[in-house]
Formats: sequence, structure tokens, C-alpha cells
Amino acid sequence: MSANMDKCRSFVWTGLMSESAERILTLAKSKSILRTRDVDIAGASRALLASLADDGLLLKLGRGLYTLPTEPRRSTKASPK
Repeated sequence: MSANMDKCRSFVWTGLMSESAERILTLAKSKSILRTRDVDIAGASRALLASLADDGLLLKLGRGLYTLPTEPRRSTKASPK
């Protein structure tokens, strides 16, 4: 896995969320279904979109389609020291 992908996967640490992650989640709240095209237009990373889905903050409906889950899952990743 590349160093850039590692950075995307660790977007949440010490309880703070990146600006891009917040932008994606805000966009998801304003739409019932979020498309990767929407994320591209907003200037956020598709890798971050996938990371949010992996962490349970978004639910992947299908190829390029995401929505907010009814109850977000808590991340089980350990925070860096």
C-alpha cells in the first residue's frame, strides 16, 4: 500500500476529522445518494471516500454510489501515539 493511501486511511486521529472528510460527509447529508462525481466536483479524494466507507461513516450502495448509514459505526482503529 502506498504512503498516500496510508495517509488517506488515517484521516481520523486524535478525534479530529480532515476538512475533506467533513466536506464529503456534509455533501452526503445534503443528498440522499452521493456519487463519486459529486466528490470530484467538491474537490475531495476518491480514496478518502472509500476510506470513509471502510470506517462505516458512509455506506457503499454500489459502484460509485454512497449514502449515510442509519447509525454510523465507531472506528476500531488505534490512534497514533
